[in-house]
Amino acid sequence: MKQAGSGILEKIALYVLFGYFLSTTFSHALAQNFLGLSLLLTLIIVVKEKIYKQPFKFSSFNIFIFLFLVWSIISSIFGPTPSASLLELKEEWLFFMIPVAAFILKDEKSIVTALRLFAISAVIICLYAVWQHYSGMDLYHGKQLIEAPSHGYRSLGTFSHPLTFGNYYAVASILLLGIALCAHERKNKIVFYVGFCLTAVATLFSYSRGPITALIGGIIILLIWMGRKYFKIILPLIAVVIVIILLTAPDFLNRFSSNFEMEWEGKSDVSRLSIWRTAVNMSADNPIIGVGPGNFGTQYINYRDEFSNRIFTHAHNDVLNVAAYAGIPAALFYLGFWIAIIVRMTRALKRRAENNIIRGIILGTLMASIAFFITSIFEAAFADEETRLFLMAVWGLFLATEKLIKSGREKTEYIEKA
Repeated sequence: MKQAGSGILEKIALYVLFGYFLSTTFSHALAQNFLGLSLLLTLIIVVKEKIYKQPFKFSSFNIFIFLFLVWSIISSIFGPTPSASLLELKEEWLFFMIPVAAFILKDEKSIVTALRLFAISAVIICLYAVWQHYSGMDLYHGKQLIEAPSHGYRSLGTFSHPLTFGNYYAVASILLLGIALCAHERKNKIVFYVGFCLTAVATLFSYSRGPITALIGGIIILLIWMGRKYFKIILPLIAVVIVIILLTAPDFLNRFSSNFEMEWEGKSDVSRLSIWRTAVNMSADNPIIGVGPGNFGTQYINYRDEFSNRIFTHAHNDVLNVAAYAGIPAALFYLGFWIAIIVRMTRALKRRAENNIIRGIILGTLMASIAFFITSIFEAAFADEETRLFLMAVWGLFLATEKLIKSGREKTEYIEKA
């Protein structure tokens, strides 16, 4: 039985978590503060209700995360700079977003409300990003934006770099599209479809190849997954995206093609192949514990190509990045929790035959995760705090939805009617 005051604490925790979904689109610092307060309230509730005494179910997902964290600590302790490397692991606290979101979001209404707040906030920021593209003004940082290759400027919202902005909104776009495809209530359809369109446009206006590849790849995978039934919905959306590209950046495809050729040849010291070769050499020379968290940049000069004069602080590929700084075992554990969550999402989606917003949330979180992994092949998106915390929230949303289905606590008054 709940103790007095626990219900109030749970409600406060819910509103604080809503604060995260409202703020994550424009302020990482504010979003982290909301996460910290949500975590504190969750711990108080767990202690007050003695939930910690309940048996904990281990899954392959959280086992791989635990092993990844343990090996990262081992790599830090036995690496060349133990103190500095351990300090680098401070970002690992972002993993707490997964259980916090799963614990606080207890019913369909709270999950959908969190997603609506996120979509509305994203729409506002993306409208600002569109204005940035044409005006070239960054009001948040008080500076001029970087000029785009063909026309306008590279949008970055309130983020520090167009690439981080593009990665974030590519993942957000696929998440919102998956939900929109299965939503039946008109207001949800409008919110999530508008959210998808504007986040897709914002991703394009970042002029970042990795995010745009993830966006297009995610849409194609979603199209294949959903089948011909949804062609009449998704194909026009793709056509709109193509028209936007042609109107706003007529030579974008040519630039994309020429950059791809440069990357594929790998003769430039800024090409991904050159950076990846360096990361492979680094991990091959330090296969067990890597060079230590935070030491990739300082060790880069010792392993880079002979023709290279550049130094990078990460491998522009998350798997290679983890292997380089924490060793091959850590990279395997990293891949382990990715495989575990994708398999879990796929199974949940197959079990959920009814086409309502609950299925849409599962579909959206699955496709958003895939889009994130695609962009993490070209960029170290997992090493970026903004995008990583958002991914943790996406996984927390999925676990909350999965828990809701398994416990049979879907509230009939919140289930949408076809």
